[in-house]
Amino acid sequence: MAQGFAKAEFADPGWQDYTPTYTNITVGNGTVVARYIQIGTLVQVQYSLVFGSTTSVDGTGVLLSLPVTSAGTSDGYISQTTPIGVATLRDDGGQKWSGLVYWQSTTAARITAQFITTTRPRQSDMSATVPHTWTTSDSITCTFQYEAAASALIGMGLNNDHGALSGLTDDDHSAYPAYTEYQGSTPTIAGFTIGNGTINISRYTQIGKLVHWYGKVTLGSTSSMSGDLKLSLPVAPNTIYETLDSIVGSCRLQDGSALRHTAEASISGDTDIIIRCQIASGTHLTEAGITSTVPFTWASGDMFAWNVTYEAASAV
Repeated sequence: MAQGFAKAEFADPGWQDYTPTYTNITVGNGTVVARYIQIGTLVQVQYSLVFGSTTSVDGTGVLLSLPVTSAGTSDGYISQTTPIGVATLRDDGGQKWSGLVYWQSTTAARITAQFITTTRPRQSDMSATVPHTWTTSDSITCTFQYEAAASALIGMGLNNDHGALSGLTDDDHSAYPAYTEYQGSTPTIAGFTIGNGTINISRYTQIGKLVHWYGKVTLGSTSSMSGDLKLSLPVAPNTIYETLDSIVGSCRLQDGSALRHTAEASISGDTDIIIRCQIASGTHLTEAGITSTVPFTWASGDMFAWNVTYEAASAV
């Protein structure tokens, strides 16, 4: 059921600063900008760090604390597996590397770098020399979104039903968009036979006309991939996507050996997302359709996960 925000609950549900904590980074005299917004249980984060002379990456695997406690494994998040955003890792000499942000725990995100093996981009943990040797004026920027824990919503001033406080007029609610709390959905999947595989998670929220949806599927012994991997959307998209080839999210494709391949999701027609992997073409990356052998030969225990945000055809 759609519910409203009240002015008494959110004096200004706008962007706020926060002070992250880190694993394997020393900020020193670097410059940090860390901001987030929370509406309902959707949290959007924007982060940047410009290295100073005493900033350093101290180990392998860079973690960034979350501004609001996230939903956990019971809601389908899986450590170092669920993608929640994208990153840019910049050498001040001009080179920029792409990366992904993964859910690490209810309190932290992991920032990874892309690298190429044969013709496929994969993900690697950052270190003092990955994806380059870090020095003054280099930078890390990322944007990501995730589902907050239900307790984080209650703690912001809502009652235990997650509804509006009593004694407020319609005008009090009108300044804020209606929303639905995160809920499960079961997508129809084309180009794939699930067999005895599992849809581990598929959850979405809608705030006004904004939809955030994430999920993960694990293959079983009778699952098979045939190509043009499409998943039906939980909410109909705006018709503008019919004339656009817009990327609406990041995806992860993982084989049983834990190699992580990068993929992208775009809206296909008026009902689905299509997931395409990336391949190296000369010195650049291009998209390629997923098949039974691309980006690897799919087998039991392999998985694909997605994290997308798009505009709905109509508001809640």
